[in-house]
Amino acid sequence: MRQGNYSVGACGKGIQCPTLAKSKYGFHVRGDTWGANRLMDTVMSGTVPIFTAPQQYDIMPPFVPWKELSYFANMTNQQTFIKSIEYILSQPDSEYQRKAALVEAYQPLFDH
Repeated sequence: MRQGNYSVGACGKGIQCPTLAKSKYGFHVRGDTWGANRLMDTVMSGTVPIFTAPQQYDIMPPFVPWKELSYFANMTNQQTFIKSIEYILSQPDSEYQRKAALVEAYQPLFDH
């Protein structure tokens, strides 16, 4: 422990999360609580989040239009999940671009 630097860089478009930064979508799955750092990692990487529980929206800061810049995948069962993903993937590219632009617009709020 006395040798070396054990700090971890922040996710974003750098070397910390390269695959996430190359992805169009990133799942915001529940961790120990409804919220998790992975959502902020997703936003900082410029990736459109996919929320997986309605409760996740409830705990987020209200000054960010989360429902406008994300998608929702219903994880009640396999059938609803597949239907949600099919819906997301069937959206026109212009809708994805609109959400991605919103993600980018709100990135500065999470880059501290």
